[in-house]
Amino acid sequence: MAVVMRPLFWKKHQNNFVILIDTKFKKMESTLDIRKKIHEFIDSADERILRIFKGIIDAEEENSELEPSEYPQVPDYVYDRIEEEREKYLKGEIKTSSWEEVKERLKKL
Repeated sequence: MAVVMRPLFWKKHQNNFVILIDTKFKKMESTLDIRKKIHEFIDSADERILRIFKGIIDAEEENSELEPSEYPQVPDYVYDRIEEEREKYLKGEIKTSSWEEVKERLKKL
């Protein structure tokens, strides 16, 4: 199973991260499934992928020393803008496209 997320509504999280939640899709892999998949992938990964994983691990280890209050903060005006755009979306004031429509437009480029 995969996580499917679409920006149906936005929520300000306590650590100032924006969370996109799609209420239609709530399928999530368990942590155990994710670990298993990553282990299987790493066993056959090439050097480029292994270096990417190492970079992620190194960055995580460097940032693990930060307290939550030291994380970069998203200014409130960003959340205000997101909320404005959400309201426009909900009122139908913004032109939206399905993923299929977007793919078709990109093929024409």
